[in-house]
Amino acid sequence: MEAQLSGRVRGDDELCGWLASGALAGVESLIAWDARLTDVAAFAIARAAPESLASIDLSWNYIGPAGAGALASLPGVSRLRLYHNEVGPDGARRIARRREPLAGLNLCGNRLGDAGMAELSAGRLASLRELALGWNDIGDGGARMLAAGRWPELEFLNIRANSLGPDGAAAVMTLPSLRRLGLDENPLGDDGLAALAAAPSFSRLAWLNLGGTGLDDRAVDRLLAARPAGLRELRVHDNELGTEACEALRRGLPACEVWA
Repeated sequence: MEAQLSGRVRGDDELCGWLASGALAGVESLIAWDARLTDVAAFAIARAAPESLASIDLSWNYIGPAGAGALASLPGVSRLRLYHNEVGPDGARRIARRREPLAGLNLCGNRLGDAGMAELSAGRLASLRELALGWNDIGDGGARMLAAGRWPELEFLNIRANSLGPDGAAAVMTLPSLRRLGLDENPLGDDGLAALAAAPSFSRLAWLNLGGTGLDDRAVDRLLAARPAGLRELRVHDNELGTEACEALRRGLPACEVWA
């Protein structure tokens, strides 16, 4: 059962009132977008959470480090989405302390920076399969820290709209189970694409987003030479690829859907 509270509650008091009514009983998924929630609400959810609660999505709120840690402490929750909150490096550290398996984590837009990457990588999140880190001012150093962590099951990484260059691209390609990678809106350029394509794991990718990464027509030869046999969807929109180059890419990758 899903509790969709987006547009229904505004503020901690309303959320706490809803919780006090016992409405969370039996709920498996709790969603409350843009509801002006703070750590007060996060702690209230943590206190009231039933064993059934497996997914929490509090996107576009004001959850800070302490609230993030409280939500991450819930043993039954396997997916935590705190898209655009105020988690920061301290919150990343608290989340990374989690002892129970966590399959999905979205911390986009939380001002994590490279320091946050160090905290996540040093934690206990080895069970993660999906990790979203867009809009966090992560550079090549942060990407290297992330890659140095223990992520044996991480299949999907969204690290869009950060500051990764060639070194950062090469670093994330060392993740052992990576199959889907979002690098859009990073300043990769041709050198960054070359670093990606040179990685032995490149052929394992099934989904790749390179939109807005400073590519030009040279990308076609780079991509085709890498022989990405497993690629089924490639996004190269918002680059400087001409129409003929895009058509050549589609012809060269007949098993792949190309978005240009």
